Amino acid sequence: DGAEWEEGREEGEKVKMDQSAVLDNESDMTSNLLFHPYENVLIVTDDFDGISVWNFEAGKKEKSFSNCNQDESRMTCVDWLNDRILAVGCDDGTVRLWDNVIIHGSGDKSVKLASAFFAAPDMNAGLRGSGLVMEYQATNRSLICAGNSSSVRVWDVAAEQLSGQFLTGSDVCVTCLTTAYDNT
Repeated sequence: DGAEWEEGREEGEKVKMDQSAVLDNESDMTSNLLFHPYENVLIVTDDFDGISVWNFEAGKKEKSFSNCNQDESRMTCVDWLNDRILAVGCDDGTVRLWDNVIIHGSGDKSVKLASAFFAAPDMNAGLRGSGLVMEYQATNRSLICAGNSSSVRVWDVAAEQLSGQFLTGSDVCVTCLTTAYDNT
């Protein structure tokens, strides 16, 4: 809100905003942006299957790789699992878990596919709507997935298996997920 932003400024005072970097993803469209919670890393996905890893402070692309999507599939969500594994969800219901996305030291710099599965097997690529949406709950290592589907599915990431499924009871797609938890 502009009124809140200008609160505390003197009347007529100008604010100068400097551009610190241009992150050129070299694609027609950017579909997802995800900042790492404490590293200077920004994940950018394009309109098909390209993923770029940026150091946003340096304004430098560190690496890019393919999500290996099937024809007509698009990436619709990204999330960090335990701040190390990058989860990428697509509108065909697939989730791919990528390891070694963030470079630390001089070790192996290649991204590795840690796991892949159909989180929502009833979804079809290319349909209008939200595609796949997901939320990671670190306390119980669950990945909750929904979207253009009649169900919300809960996946146990450590066991790599479905641990729960709930019907939405709606003909409308789920567009956003968030979870609340307690440790009891």
